[in-house]
Amino acid sequence: LDAAALTAPFSEKTCVFYSTSVSHPRHDEIRQPPVAFSTKQTQFSVELQDAPDIRVQVNGDVSLFNMQTGQEEWQHAFTEAPKAWCTFVLNHLVSSTDASLHFKKCLELGSDGVFLDFRESALLLGSHVSCVGQVVKDADGRWSLRPWQPPAGQKRWGAGVWHRKDCLAGSVLISDNPDLCQ
Repeated sequence: LDAAALTAPFSEKTCVFYSTSVSHPRHDEIRQPPVAFSTKQTQFSVELQDAPDIRVQVNGDVSLFNMQTGQEEWQHAFTEAPKAWCTFVLNHLVSSTDASLHFKKCLELGSDGVFLDFRESALLLGSHVSCVGQVVKDADGRWSLRPWQPPAGQKRWGAGVWHRKDCLAGSVLISDNPDLCQ
């Protein structure tokens, strides 16, 4: 990966993309809707493992999947979390259409010592990654990776109806899982 760098909010690691969330834990392995959420990316390119002189600019939305090195989770009571994390939560509260629900979220951060799940998925600078998307070479000979799009008019069968959505369309998918990089 080659890019101007960002700093992931919780781990403070250097990255080119991060997605962070804070939510109340559940005991049934179902993730709660987040209390706070933020995602950010910068322009970056990937270098091909077998051809390091070729750089491919990543264009469009990025979605991380099956992350290993860049995936971290912590649990803290809001009152015991690092101050920068508390500031992050307050600055990135997920708003509700109902103001009373939004206020309730703020109250539930609380003084009662309830733990919050802090999650961060970051594409770290220098990571070895696998990417899923469409590679294109422009008229000037520059390579780019953009979200894959199905051919126009293509329809797929799913959930008993015909639809035009495809799970691989719309984002460049990236993973730092070493099992995928072989």
